[in-house]
Amino acid sequence: KPPPRPTPPPSPKVPEIPDVPIPENPDKKVEIKALVGNLSQTYLLIAERKIQRNFRPPHITQRGLFCKVRFTILRNGSITGIRILEGPPGALDRYAVEALKKTGRLPPLYEDFKENEIQVVITFQYDRPRAQ
Repeated sequence: KPPPRPTPPPSPKVPEIPDVPIPENPDKKVEIKALVGNLSQTYLLIAERKIQRNFRPPHITQRGLFCKVRFTILRNGSITGIRILEGPPGALDRYAVEALKKTGRLPPLYEDFKENEIQVVITFQYDRPRAQ
């Protein structure tokens, strides 16, 4: 009769990762906030970074220029309903709208998010923020 097989060791428990504040990026030119509902900080950070890659404004030395845009993220991550809330003088707001259109789609909203869409406001800065 063969000897009994040893019991395998238990699988290690994967630790939970707490939702901790993410350090500021000194080159950050985009900030996004949910109007209603609760998107995770991680989702918002991913969305900011994806949109920021497509934000290509001209070099501007005037400080304090920004553009606030409201848009909707559908369950599949599609960006719709782009609307400028506040914008800089002239045609600079087109760079913000262009960034959203080029991005086109963000990651899908996570499964336990109850709504089919969420409205967000994003602020685009046209001048480089000063490092603290």
